Amino acid sequence: MYNLIPVKVKCPECGSTTAHFRVTAMTKVIDFHICSKKGCTWHGLSETDYHDIMLESSKE
Repeated sequence: MYNLIPVKVKCPECGSTTAHFRVTAMTKVIDFHICSKKGCTWHGLSETDYHDIMLESSKE
């Protein structure tokens, strides 16, 4: 069984808990977080993961 809401990560906008998902992008596993509070639209990736996704999906 996997807990989608880890205790450690809080939403930087409202302070609520976040849900955590692992997704595969190209050849890398990415940690993705979304806020669990109804109405809050915050979601996030680490800076490193965001940078890697942008580089992998670019045509350069």
